[in-house]
Amino acid sequence: MGEPLDRGIGRMCAVATTVLDGRPVAVTGHADGAVRVWDLADRVQIGERLAGHTDWVEAVATAVVDGRAVAVTGSNDKTVRVWDLADQVQIGEPLAGHTDEVHAAATAVVGGRPIAFTGDFGGKVQVWDLATGRTAAEPLEAHAEVGAVATAVVGSRLIALVGSGDGTDLGPAHQQANRRTPGGPQGHGLGSGDDPGGRPAHRRHRQ
Repeated sequence: MGEPLDRGIGRMCAVATTVLDGRPVAVTGHADGAVRVWDLADRVQIGERLAGHTDWVEAVATAVVDGRAVAVTGSNDKTVRVWDLADQVQIGEPLAGHTDEVHAAATAVVGGRPIAFTGDFGGKVQVWDLATGRTAAEPLEAHAEVGAVATAVVGSRLIALVGSGDGTDLGPAHQQANRRTPGGPQGHGLGSGDDPGGRPAHRRHRQ
């Protein structure tokens, strides 16, 4: 539909969508460390770049926290950041816990609380309570090189699907998170990270 939104900006690494003030928007992560918000109806960037990450932004997911649209972003700087999309500011300090590059993110609602799952290149998936900015469960030890995370509700269980670049199939990592996260799953949100093969594109170009 039309020309690329980000023509001339540079490499885009991740994208997710949400609704902001009644309008559909896209949130994108870029190799210059920026996060950008786009009005999909008018096809224009909203505001300035969201700055904070110091390396490639490899993962973006969206959620609603206290009635406000937020974006959750993961970066090669090994941090996860949460952004208020209406005010276009970072919420609190970066979520610290990863020790490797963060390449995947997804969100869900558990017990009425917004939860984020973020996966890093060392094979760890962190589980965050977005309302408090703290971990909501013990980390999930999934595959090596986590490149994709998605969530779904199956029956009464919240399922986190984790894909990696180690050649294995998608595998459920729900049991640990489901035991330790209070309440139960009530809907889910999805985020996107890397390429369909589960391997971040820049790994094929950067040494």
